[in-house]
Amino acid sequence: MRLLTKEDISKNNVETISQYKILDYLKHNLNIDEFDVYLQDKDIIKVVDKLDDTLYFSYDKDTRSITYEDKINNIDKDMGLWWLLKYIIIPDFILENNKLNPTAKLLMGIINSLSFKDNVCFASNEYFSKKLKVSKRTITSSLSVLKQENLIRIEVINHLRTIYLNYDNMKYSSTPMEENF
Repeated sequence: MRLLTKEDISKNNVETISQYKILDYLKHNLNIDEFDVYLQDKDIIKVVDKLDDTLYFSYDKDTRSITYEDKINNIDKDMGLWWLLKYIIIPDFILENNKLNPTAKLLMGIINSLSFKDNVCFASNEYFSKKLKVSKRTITSSLSVLKQENLIRIEVINHLRTIYLNYDNMKYSSTPMEENF
């Protein structure tokens, strides 16, 4: 196991493609300077925060997604940052959109939570289907509806799907929440 220096991180000085993909994900989704980052093995990067909480990130080549696990407690936590996914936030304008079914609204909340930095989400349909306990086909359909509503944009580059939030096209509710009580 090797501790990555700030220079290693900035220059992507890792040993495998899997480590590169994980490090790239971490750099886009974490303030990496606040963590110690270790190359655990050829497919795993260990991240330790200032409270000594540890997560092990890996890259799944089949689903092309980042997964992580807290091996100390044996809790399986797929993709993203577990402390953000203790809850999701669904904006009011999403809840009020009658063109979105409940699954699409929940999916938008998960995408929103996973996109906390840079408005980008790399989660796979498999991840979403496990999280929402629905089929991959339902996820595909919900993503299509979100695209039709211009709430997200999806790009695939080198077989890696990226979901972008379209905040410019989102219409926020003008009705204050207090009026509903």
